[in-house]
Amino acid sequence: YNGQLLDNAYALSKFNAERAVLEAVAGGLDGKVMRLGNLMGRHSDGEFQANFKSNAFVRALASYKAIGAVPYSVMNAVTDFSEIDMTARAILLLSGTDRKFTVFHPVNNHTVTYADIMYSMREYGFKVDAVEDEDFALRMTENGDASGALIAYNSREGGERRYVLDQDCAFTTNALYRLGFKWPVSGENYIVSMIKALDELTMFGY
Repeated sequence: YNGQLLDNAYALSKFNAERAVLEAVAGGLDGKVMRLGNLMGRHSDGEFQANFKSNAFVRALASYKAIGAVPYSVMNAVTDFSEIDMTARAILLLSGTDRKFTVFHPVNNHTVTYADIMYSMREYGFKVDAVEDEDFALRMTENGDASGALIAYNSREGGERRYVLDQDCAFTTNALYRLGFKWPVSGENYIVSMIKALDELTMFGY
């Protein structure tokens, strides 16, 4: 604990769970903490989780599609696509490592930009324009409920100054190399197949 805010119930539950695991490990239990990335559809075919509508990142993409635009200010923002089947394989491999290693970050080290995602959405057939921030704010206001996921995804309650800390998965990535595992590059074909799978699940059906 480094003084970080724990007013978000989801973040607090993860914090408490990690503390319980680490305390048990200190007491002699064999255990690992796996800090996962942005879990996405299977690498093999893009198939997504059954409860996809509870995924905040995917709901944000659906809002961009419903609004028909994305602001230029987010185009260079990056995220990872940690495909669920590859993540499961990584977890199994890391679970078998020496008990002195307790915390891992099985996160795809190949990042994609929001521009990659938006251009793939266009490739799939969705009309999503890149616009100035002022225009995007106006479109959000005009689209009402369709903007809800973006507002929830980006908003922060309270007036405290908050920072997003960069993650570093280099240790885990190097461990996975030694275990014969390499994360796939999330190219356009995968992103399009993921969008197609979500569309077939009516995720984009605003």
